[in-house]
Amino acid sequence: MKILHTIGGIWQHAGGPAESVPRLCGALAEGGQEVTLACWEGDLSEATKVCQEKGVRLKTYPVQWRHSIWYSREMSVGVKELIKRSEIVHGQGVWIHLNWITGKWARRYGKGLMISPRGALMPNALHRSYLKKRLAWAIMDKRNLGRADCLHACSEKELRGFRKLGLTNPVAVIPNGVEVPPVTEERSCAKDNGTKKLLFLSRLHPSKGVFELIETWGRLAKKFPEWRLIMAGADYHNTRARLEAMIKEKKLSESVSLVGAVYGDEKWRLLREVDLFVLPTKTENFGIAIGEALASGVTVVTSKEAPWRGIEENDCGWRVPLGVDNLKEALEEAMSTDRTKLKEMGQRGKVYISQNYSWGRVAEKMLETYKWMLGGGAAPAWVEEKRSTAKKIVCLQGNKNLVAAGE
Repeated sequence: MKILHTIGGIWQHAGGPAESVPRLCGALAEGGQEVTLACWEGDLSEATKVCQEKGVRLKTYPVQWRHSIWYSREMSVGVKELIKRSEIVHGQGVWIHLNWITGKWARRYGKGLMISPRGALMPNALHRSYLKKRLAWAIMDKRNLGRADCLHACSEKELRGFRKLGLTNPVAVIPNGVEVPPVTEERSCAKDNGTKKLLFLSRLHPSKGVFELIETWGRLAKKFPEWRLIMAGADYHNTRARLEAMIKEKKLSESVSLVGAVYGDEKWRLLREVDLFVLPTKTENFGIAIGEALASGVTVVTSKEAPWRGIEENDCGWRVPLGVDNLKEALEEAMSTDRTKLKEMGQRGKVYISQNYSWGRVAEKMLETYKWMLGGGAAPAWVEEKRSTAKKIVCLQGNKNLVAAGE
């Protein structure tokens, strides 16, 4: 099957889609499909480089206008020609010109069109740049998304978000895969002479709960002097400077380290060396970092905003409501748990990931969905088919998604 994926920036510091989209493309190519990935030029993520080694054809284009809709004249022309030669067109993301022309030409040439918003329609994401998104939704995105043959959600929570916005298309609920860490050596946290490590690994951004984490750590540091908090991740919107000021104000410099972004072997080494992982995220359509921590055998503390019910179901960590008090209670319990039990919990998490989140299985589900889009017949079990088209009035107001009538 000839499959085209289009996405904007999959750069080294661009977050989850810069990892998940190339890995999906690579897994599809390993399964024998002819896959092309079209994106903007730039410092591409390691996952993008790896997917080329697996047979993915990469097409990159310069961007002329790097504000709001991120316009690329060359990509507008190039994507049109790529779509002509494809059977399935899979657009990644919303809000930008690339997404609109992907939908336009896929429909014009009668190609199967899937769109993955990649968390962009989650409530917290909608709140950011609200006026621009409200305008884009009214003019382009609602119509573009509504005309796709199938939408892709990484979780049931993301699916519910689509429905609240009035999108009635079929939706395939397929989680991202999780990369399994290279088997080089066993986890080494027990070698650190009594020092214990708690790792935050994600973007340094307010939506990841970073300020709440420091507030919580300020309440716990004295009680747990043997513990150190390591915060790894790329800086967004000058969040690191604000965190440094907060750490200094609370006199936590001795127990908190900001180590910057980590990738590849350095990331896996860090995961091998820690006792606990924490991500008090405020919004998440998947959360690759959580999956990677579990795959590494690390016990996880996260929020219920992350769609990882398997953490509770498999007893491999804590998943709590948002709020400093809830986070403090969970971390206090986790940090009081002895290393032997934490290791047992981590092993359960490792088994859970290996059995449910291999990229090969994700690619199989995606390919079966593509075939259904082209050939019809019974929908795969993970596809919620089109809902009733009862009248709906859909708008974006404040940070709420309002749906009136027909629900």
